[in-house]
Amino acid sequence: KLMQKLEDKLDAVHGRDSLAAHLQDGLHLFEKKHSSDKEMKSSEAHQHAELAEVAANKKSELSAYLDEMDRSFSNVQEQVAQEMADAKTTLQYAMKQFEHVCTMLVGSVD
Repeated sequence: KLMQKLEDKLDAVHGRDSLAAHLQDGLHLFEKKHSSDKEMKSSEAHQHAELAEVAANKKSELSAYLDEMDRSFSNVQEQVAQEMADAKTTLQYAMKQFEHVCTMLVGSVD
């Protein structure tokens, strides 16, 4: 009877040790997978941060380019307006000169 109890106890200890070994293996696999997942998430977060920075830089560059285009367009509009005003003034002066010459010619014919 004592031998049976000892054998039962030894079987229980062996089962417990076997279970502990399996649990240890499972824990090791879990930690390895968890570490791998954590590294992958960290890498993805880093990539997202880099992409966000690139996008922000491109947006800033595009905004600066559009501002420059607006300034350039405004300058061209101002130049065209000035040239048109100058042409109008020149044309008005030429018309007055023409009218003056015509008046003088008509007056000299009379």
